[in-house]
Amino acid sequence: MWIGSEVVSVNMMTWPDKHDFRLRSEALRSAGRVGDILRIERAAPDAGFAYYVQIVPAGAPQYDYYSGLSVNRSPNSTRRWGYY
Repeated sequence: MWIGSEVVSVNMMTWPDKHDFRLRSEALRSAGRVGDILRIERAAPDAGFAYYVQIVPAGAPQYDYYSGLSVNRSPNSTRRWGYY
């Protein structure tokens, strides 16, 4: 994943039976804070990495826009997610 100005490895895991999806990366964890939005976009096949990552901090101009797109709730959590 491309985050900030570098490509980092991110462990992506899913547990379909639990409807669970997790990203494990210290670079991702360190880039944001609780309440920020993690925006992930698929990169072009020839980009040299699979996804662009953007941290949208609370209070940023585009925060309300992306927050409004996060209409799906995660079970047993206050986290939300969405597609656009």
